[in-house]
Amino acid sequence: MMTQKKLDKTAIKYNKTKDPKYKDQWYKLVEKTYGSNTIKRRIVSVSKCHKRDDGTYLIIGQSELL
Repeated sequence: MMTQKKLDKTAIKYNKTKDPKYKDQWYKLVEKTYGSNTIKRRIVSVSKCHKRDDGTYLIIGQSELL
């Protein structure tokens, strides 16, 4: 497991040089250390017709549409 110090050193190198290889290396180290943060998302439609009287929006889930 990577240490936070190694991640910090890579970020500092990128900030000093602005070399894209350090940026890519940092992202790879973060993913290797903490895992991928990508999740599958679905789009939820929000329009004026779903606006409540108090100004908030009503979110309609997929199961409620069926």
